[in-house]
This record gives sequence, C-alpha cells and structure tokens, in this order.
Amino acid sequence: MLVISDIHSNYTALKTVLDAAEPVDGVLFAGDIVGFGPHPNECVDAIRKLDVKSVMGNHDHAIIMDDFSGYPDDVGKADSINRSMITLGNLEWVMSQPETLDLEIEGLKVSLIHANPVTPLKRYVHQRDAITRSSEFQGLTGADLLILGHTHRPYIHRTRGFTILNPGSVGLPRDEPRASIMYLDIEDGEFDVTHTRVEYDYDVNVDAMSILGLPEQYVERMRNGPAPR
Repeated sequence: MLVISDIHSNYTALKTVLDAAEPVDGVLFAGDIVGFGPHPNECVDAIRKLDVKSVMGNHDHAIIMDDFSGYPDDVGKADSINRSMITLGNLEWVMSQPETLDLEIEGLKVSLIHANPVTPLKRYVHQRDAITRSSEFQGLTGADLLILGHTHRPYIHRTRGFTILNPGSVGLPRDEPRASIMYLDIEDGEFDVTHTRVEYDYDVNVDAMSILGLPEQYVERMRNGPAPR
C-alpha cells in the first residue's frame, strides 16, 4: 500500500508521486489534502479516483468550517483562497472523511489519524514524542500500527508489538524539498515499511501560487525549496 499525507493542494507534487508510484493494492492517506497550495480541486479529484482510505486534517477542517481564526493571517489567507475555489462536490467529499479510522488489513490492526490519538486534528507528534508516548498511543488505539501525519517530517518508530509511522508530506515537506512517501507491505499480520522521496517540478506549483495571490512567504518557500521549521 502507498502511505501519504499532507498534500496541501499541491497537485504538481501529487501527480508526480502517483505517476512514479509502484503498483499498490490501495492508498492510506493521513489528511490535509487542501490548504496552502493552488490546486485543491485537482488534488481531491485525483485522490477520489483511487482506492483510498483517508482521514481529515486540520486544514481540511478549517476549510470545511470556513473559519481560519485559529491560524496566523497568512495561513488563513491561503486557506480562504482554497475555500473559495473548491467545488461543492469536492468539499462534501472532504467533509465525509472521518477524524480517525481503524482498519484491519491482512490481519494487521491499523489506526489512521492526522495529528495524534488524543487530539486528532491538532498537536504535533514528532519522532521524539513517538518514542516517549508509544505505550500511551498503543493503549488508546489498540492498534499494531499507528499512522500519523501533520508534522510534515517522516519517521518510523518500532517497539515490540507496536509501530508509529509518519510518511512525511507530499506537498509541503519541512525537512527537504522532495516529496516524501512510504510503502507498506503487509502479509499475515506482519509488515515492512519502505520510505522514499520523489522529485517534482517546483516552478509549476510556484507559478500557480503566484497567479492566485497566495501569501508570498509560501511562494518563496516553494521557489527555494521548503525550509525546515
């Protein structure tokens, strides 16, 4: 299975990832399909065509609610532009995504959440937090594998009987410019994870962001390659 997160309306990155992806049985998506970028509809259209299991992210929720009061002004501006562009059908699809999703795949219990099991739409779980809170999250989810997004940084943390993984971000990575994805190979309750990077054409995305009048700091961030935060 392909494991992805945090597309953020970057269709250039998403299309490149999907075109380059190995053959898979399905897609697990950890939320934030929209927000920040220039192509919310193209991203939702592409994901809807896949055999995907997904959850809602915090930017998805803000755009659904049309309420950006909890975000800095520049983030709110970018998300409000996304809200003005998204079609009703695609907005309804985003609204239909759950905040948490529990699955059983080939005997493996998987929990899919954007941010964390306590507050599914907010508060980061970086790798250091995954290490210290692994037992807590295992107890809360009852899963063998917990898939998170939100940090835009990939990691895998394994303990006996429980794994937390974050595939990083397709559309707005915070550790290096290339899109970040993972592959999950499951058989009889056992699994292997492979992390990989995909290069894509930043200029296409940057030009579209500039035309829409998206906040300059995000345009420059994409122009120069995402900087760590």
